[in-house]
Amino acid sequence: MQSFTVDKLDLSQYSPGLNFTSLDRKPVFDMDGNVRWYSSQKSFEVFTRLKNGRYLFTYSVAGVEGDVMMEQDLLGKIYAIYNVADGVHHDVYELPTGNLLVTSSDLKSNTNEDYILELDRTNGHIVRSIDLKNTLDPGRPHQVTGLATNDWLHLNSIVYDTADHSIIISSKAQSAVVKLTYPGMQIKWILGPHDNWSQKYQPYLLTPVGANLKWPWSQHHATLYAPDVPGAASTDILLFDNALFRSFDNPDAVSSSDQYSRVVHYRINAASMTIEQVWEYGQALGPALFSPTGGSAYRLSNGDVLGTWGIFPWIPREIYRSAVIAIIWWIAKYWSSIRSETHWYLKSACLRRRFIAPCGLGCMKDIRNKTPTFRRLWTILPDTTWSTAASLPGGTCSALPLLRCWHGLKVSINSFSQRSSK
Repeated sequence: MQSFTVDKLDLSQYSPGLNFTSLDRKPVFDMDGNVRWYSSQKSFEVFTRLKNGRYLFTYSVAGVEGDVMMEQDLLGKIYAIYNVADGVHHDVYELPTGNLLVTSSDLKSNTNEDYILELDRTNGHIVRSIDLKNTLDPGRPHQVTGLATNDWLHLNSIVYDTADHSIIISSKAQSAVVKLTYPGMQIKWILGPHDNWSQKYQPYLLTPVGANLKWPWSQHHATLYAPDVPGAASTDILLFDNALFRSFDNPDAVSSSDQYSRVVHYRINAASMTIEQVWEYGQALGPALFSPTGGSAYRLSNGDVLGTWGIFPWIPREIYRSAVIAIIWWIAKYWSSIRSETHWYLKSACLRRRFIAPCGLGCMKDIRNKTPTFRRLWTILPDTTWSTAASLPGGTCSALPLLRCWHGLKVSINSFSQRSSK
């Protein structure tokens, strides 16, 4: 099992909560580095929390990465199974309708990781299949090395913007973050280096404002910084900039001493088609935090940002912005995480239900009497720290959702979004 070492912690600034990681066994750990939960069954990148408090996991059944996606709780109970023959790779986003946007491929084509599918949540049917070769330019030179020749896009994140019914996608290979109408798929703007875009795409390229702006290269996890910041006139984007190669034609364009990776906050004015860099963290640290792959950035409820650097060892840092960016804490040896931020402590008497865990498609087993597929690993808390059932919403344990009835486990009851990155 992955171990976590806390090297720096400032409790006066730390945003409390559990950390959910996208490692293969999905360990969940607390601010002291103690693992509170993990899965004994390996799964792929996706570890997405849904609005109902359950999670999406992806598995391989027919030899394709992510060809089966399951909606489960953390005790392993399966609520829905989605068969996606072409696989789910980097990301899944839950739409306001409840349907799922997934990053996928078309295995019959000669390219990969360049499809978006919309899955009907109620029956698993594919209601939309979008080939991004019809929207972007597969002939544009892409990441100079390190990707297969047919991996021209390498779609690695997707998010829906309710403000204007659009999606924002991140392409590692193109070093581009693109906003598109949905489902119309008309380009609204392109964030990234202007190199090699044909005349057709020139009107969508954002114009930099300010001398400090640097474009992202081979970035990951482009998401909305916050729906309410700074307002309807602008769109704020938070992403992890790997700053890999920083060139489309020369793999040696950047010396090893000039390498860096960073978390960046951009602000886009769609009316003027301009972009400014609000702040960044990581460039000044140079090669020490250079991450050729992986990484993510999340805004936490207290305004801090949780950034994860996909290097060996994996290093996340929680940072905040005042006059400067400051490190609050960091932990060695893991990859991508998201914070769960409100917790209840519950008595073991709440654990009354019959739980089931997966043992393959079409097979279920009772984990009370058999070895569970998902093991629970946590610290039992003193009686004095537990809440009483009467103090909880609903008054009694039997009236509460399942996730509030775990023995001795700090469990989030708030909705949050989860991204994995690669």
